[in-house]
Amino acid sequence: MSSFVLNEHEIKRYDGQLNFAEIGNAGQIKLKNSKIVVIGAGGLGIPIIQYLSASGVGTICIIDYAVINYDNIQNQTLYSVSDFGKLKTIVAKNNFEKVFNLVSYEIFNIKVNNENCESLLKNYDFVVDATNNDYIHCIVDKVCNKMKITYITGILSGMIGYISVFNYLQGIDYNDFNKWLTNKLNNSKPGFAYATYGIMGTFMAMESIRGIINLNKSLFGKVLILDFEQYKFFVTQFKSEFVNNL
Repeated sequence: MSSFVLNEHEIKRYDGQLNFAEIGNAGQIKLKNSKIVVIGAGGLGIPIIQYLSASGVGTICIIDYAVINYDNIQNQTLYSVSDFGKLKTIVAKNNFEKVFNLVSYEIFNIKVNNENCESLLKNYDFVVDATNNDYIHCIVDKVCNKMKITYITGILSGMIGYISVFNYLQGIDYNDFNKWLTNKLNNSKPGFAYATYGIMGTFMAMESIRGIINLNKSLFGKVLILDFEQYKFFVTQFKSEFVNNL
């Protein structure tokens, strides 16, 4: 059920944003009433969930099937060595609830596939795909396109990250973006720097917030490129045979 007011705890907790003209009371209520799915509770997903929570998103659903292991903790800083063997979703929910007690967390310990994707996403307003996996991107995009759900994804390849928004106000979809991106990924370097995940995830969280509160223009039809090697961050348009006027 939607709420059109903030309680006294929320007013105290989100004071900074309430005094920020671009968000204010109206924007904070939009955040409170929003329901977001984050697919993947790893290097990208953790900072996304953290800053969506800090911003006051009312309901956050975390979807992941993996357990925490030794090679996770370098770029998935929510977890500790004592969490090895535990499900990421459960540990993430428990840890975030200790800090962000005004947020409602839902979890699904499952791998997204063609059969379950629609049922997993149908009750949410926004989907943030933090899997960095093209196969999952395509599955999620198909469902979001069908259900007219705004879909945000980020792809990190070497020292370059790409973030865009699909189906926002019934815009273009991931397939358009993927065609533009393919040649660039073919030239990417192997490996990655751990800190890039945290920065990418934070940008993805901010783009989600911008979409929820309708702050200026979203990135649909465009891509935010984060070049960590040259330290250049810029927005560009990608071309598609399906898009004539971006």
